[in-house]
Order: sequence, then C-alpha cells, then structure tokens
Amino acid sequence: MPLRTTTIIAISIILSMLSAGCAITMSATTKDKAAAMEEMGTSLVLEGSPREGLVYLLNAADLDPSSPSIQHNLALVYQNLGEYNLSLQHFQKAISLNPDFSEAFNNMGVLYSQLKEWDLAIQCFQKAASDILYKTPHFAYHNMGLVYFQKGEYTNAIENYQKK
Repeated sequence: MPLRTTTIIAISIILSMLSAGCAITMSATTKDKAAAMEEMGTSLVLEGSPREGLVYLLNAADLDPSSPSIQHNLALVYQNLGEYNLSLQHFQKAISLNPDFSEAFNNMGVLYSQLKEWDLAIQCFQKAASDILYKTPHFAYHNMGLVYFQKGEYTNAIENYQKK
C-alpha cells in the first residue's frame, strides 16, 4: 500500500475513534443534564410547586426517555395533580424500563387504590412486597392491609398489617 493510502486509513481510524468518543461523551452529558433536570423538578415538587417541577421532569424525560426514575417521578406528580391516566401511563413505562422497580409497583398500587381498583392494587402491592431487595416492604404490606380492609376482608387486612 502506498504511504498516502496508509496515512488516510490511519487518519480515518483515528477520526472514527474520536467521533465515537465524542458520542459517548455527548451521551453522558445528556444523561447528566437529564439527571440535573430530574433533581430540579423533584425539588420544586417537594417545595410545593408541582406544575413547575413537572416542566423540568418532562424536559428530563425528553433528554433521557429510558430512565425509569424520571418516569416514576412523572407518575407521582401526575398522581398528585389528579391526572390519574397520565400517572398510570408513566408508572407502567417506569416498570417496563425496570421490571424490578418495587417502589413503582407500590406507588402504582396506591393509585389503583385511589381508583378503587382493589384487585389491581393488591397485585401491585404483592409484587412490591415479594421483592427481597425492596427496602420498605412494610409500606406494601400496610397498603395491602388497607385495601383488604376496604374490601371487607378483615382477616387478610390484619395479616398484612402485621407483616414487616
């Protein structure tokens, strides 16, 4: 191969490697921006500005649509705003992105409880409580107890209230 062809191939390889590196950096930067937007949105919601926080969370979701955490936070905000269909959609998306997202299952169960969809709520709470890694299974058991109480199944309610 002539020297010139070898040089062109070498430069092409170097440029390919650099552009691949830039793509990785840009991706990380986009994820960092999404994380910052999510944090700002969550902070605003916690400070009592859910609609303003929602704007940040929606921007975060645009930047990182594969984040189950962002989808979960969107679901919680929509739930608090009474937008139950939107909330359910975002809970489902969070769970589809992370099928072991027990906190999302528990919170989706709370939403189903608000909608008086007792059996769907119980399924969500059972899924959350059955996760050995779920840090707060007592929330799911307590919520399940509340649902069983609403259904008039008092023995099941007491059993779940007593679980940890």
